[in-house]
Amino acid sequence: MLELNKSGTDRSEPGRLPAQGAGPDARPADGSPGTGAAAAPERVPLRPYLIVGAILCGLYFLYSYLQYARFGSPSWDLGIFEQEVRAYANFQAPIVDIKGPGYLILGDHFSPIVALLAPLY
Repeated sequence: MLELNKSGTDRSEPGRLPAQGAGPDARPADGSPGTGAAAAPERVPLRPYLIVGAILCGLYFLYSYLQYARFGSPSWDLGIFEQEVRAYANFQAPIVDIKGPGYLILGDHFSPIVALLAPLY
């Protein structure tokens, strides 16, 4: 059973009870870092990860730009949404010819956010 001294005179360190001991983050009296399992882990430097992330981001941007410049990107989403918004802005049924001649996009799905963009078009 843990016995507490109500006067607080038996404390070995401020803020610690005698039964708690020094704790895992304790350092020797000379201030040098401890050794073994009781030593606190070193901080991992963040800069190398940021540099690698920036390089990979730049390479992915370059790859995407070159694919877009050669008309090699396999997506038509921007064109589909542009035709849909243009139809909504002209108060017409949203016919999207990119998906097929006379294709009514409402048969695919309704996008209320795209419809809200119509006044801005």
